[in-house]
Amino acid sequence: MIKNYFKIAWRNLWKNKVSSTINIVGLAIGMAACIVILLFVSYERSFDSFHGDNIIRLNEVQKFPGMAASQKVGLSMYPMAPALKAEYPEIKSYTRIKWDRKYQMTYNEKRVFLPQVFAVDSAFLDIFNFRVIKGNAKDAIEKPNSIALTQETAEKLFGNEDPIGKVINHYGGDTVKFTVTAVMANSPKNSQLQFDALYSLPGIHQKWMDNWGGNWLNTYLKVTPGTDLKSFEAKMPAFLKKHMNGEGWKFYELFYLPLKDVHANATDIGLDYLNFQKFDQKSTNLFAIIALIVLVIACINFMNLSTARSADRAKEVGIRKSIGANRPQLAFQFWAKPYYSRCWRWCLPLFW
Repeated sequence: MIKNYFKIAWRNLWKNKVSSTINIVGLAIGMAACIVILLFVSYERSFDSFHGDNIIRLNEVQKFPGMAASQKVGLSMYPMAPALKAEYPEIKSYTRIKWDRKYQMTYNEKRVFLPQVFAVDSAFLDIFNFRVIKGNAKDAIEKPNSIALTQETAEKLFGNEDPIGKVINHYGGDTVKFTVTAVMANSPKNSQLQFDALYSLPGIHQKWMDNWGGNWLNTYLKVTPGTDLKSFEAKMPAFLKKHMNGEGWKFYELFYLPLKDVHANATDIGLDYLNFQKFDQKSTNLFAIIALIVLVIACINFMNLSTARSADRAKEVGIRKSIGANRPQLAFQFWAKPYYSRCWRWCLPLFW
């Protein structure tokens, strides 16, 4: 019986080549478009999901005299993080990121320019879940002039050599010698932080430790579970007034964003240099709705075209009922036709 259903379905497909092709292709295109859009939506929503919870980023609202309107920025001051940790029990640890682009590195006679290198505090690898392949993650960037390379960077500089313990040079304003202490997996594409190497921040930039007022890095904090960010933000005016000279504190406000909201909810924040492929969450939600609409339209078109041809098979249904076919058998037969058409579309290329 089932073999007969498939045989009839094939004959009907072959008999109505044009309408069957339109029906199948229309549904296939709709399903493909829906899947592609949903893959993009899934990618956007996966940003920074592999990191732990309770990570926030420090941001500023700047309102200097003469400005037409205040501006939100993703930058912060160098001494803010240690002062916050010392004064507020909500802060468990912190890391600051100072970035360098087209950073030159030399090993023996080989010189490469790395797209982006981060100078960070030693807690960076404790706060973020970037995977270390070789070396000790805890001590990778603990000492001054220590550096951790990504796997791609290590291959550029050392080829098949083991890079651990090797010394590489940076020739810039000052010549700096770095000792390689770890090799890390390449930064995942769904991470807002994209880097080629990490080196110790305090050892290079110690002279700027007490500079309140200079905004040139990003600050990430790990807070205790259950911290109310709104209540914590309410303490920040007093914090700024305590540490900044004169009336300078009046030109700043501090606010915080959870790490998982930074990629999709920071479109109104400027100078957001490390937010890789920043994309608005509202647009992501709109794409998800469009995918659903495309799929529904494709299904409706498929059903309408199939229903429009049902009258042509009324005689066949009458004959089958007259020889004893019941309602479930007739339903299964008509269900088997689109199922068989999809199988035929997927399997036919295997026989060419």
